[in-house]
Amino acid sequence: MHSLRRELIFLTVLVVSAQLAFAQQPQDKQLANDYMEQADLIMADTKAMDDARDLMTLAANADTTNIKANFEAGHMHLLTIGKDRATRYFLRIYRQKPDYRFDLEYWIGKGYQYGLDFDNALRYYLKYQSKLTKNSGYQGPNKVELKEVDRRIVECKNG
Repeated sequence: MHSLRRELIFLTVLVVSAQLAFAQQPQDKQLANDYMEQADLIMADTKAMDDARDLMTLAANADTTNIKANFEAGHMHLLTIGKDRATRYFLRIYRQKPDYRFDLEYWIGKGYQYGLDFDNALRYYLKYQSKLTKNSGYQGPNKVELKEVDRRIVECKNG
């Protein structure tokens, strides 16, 4: 039952994507929004993270200025396969709006670490560690504890 539902959703997405691809002068922002809506539907109905990740990646690539699509694409890569590809999406956000999330440097570091680029991972973990130290009272939802960051730094130094 769930596989049939998943296939129907995937076929719907495929048809919508094909129609949008062949339209004259597609609107990148609208295309990105359509992909994001489809990804949200897939996650709500089937929890098919791989399909949702692929759609969110399409959305982020259709509109590279879409902060939410880029964050979700990066985050979903970290949760599934292609963890090293997450950095691309997090860096797009960092270049446009470095204060989008308090922990953005941590996520960039994590993507680099999964890609075995320990020097860059260490650089971003240290940036995040410095931010945590300067804002020791920060208790927002986007906070990664210092203990976790310190562990990641040690892992990178050993890598």
